[in-house]
Amino acid sequence: HRHLRHVNFRAIYDLAHSGNTIGMDIDLSAVPPKCDDCILGKQTRNIVPNVWTGNRVERKLGIVHMDLMEHPDTPSAAGNRYIMDIIND
Repeated sequence: HRHLRHVNFRAIYDLAHSGNTIGMDIDLSAVPPKCDDCILGKQTRNIVPNVWTGNRVERKLGIVHMDLMEHPDTPSAAGNRYIMDIIND
């Protein structure tokens, strides 16, 4: 499973029993083991709701959220490698 890029177990069973492989003895009575990497890969994040809930500020720039992060792939014109996100709440 791991060597075949985490393909599902049904595809491995079908491959082994199709006669296209040599030396793949698969026991269909055994329950496939749980794969932590596959479980993590299938998890999803909750989407951000479009409707704002909670109190908002009354004036501009009352609350500002900023996030400064490194971006190693694309340098700026000055050669800097970072991105700053600024969100006015």
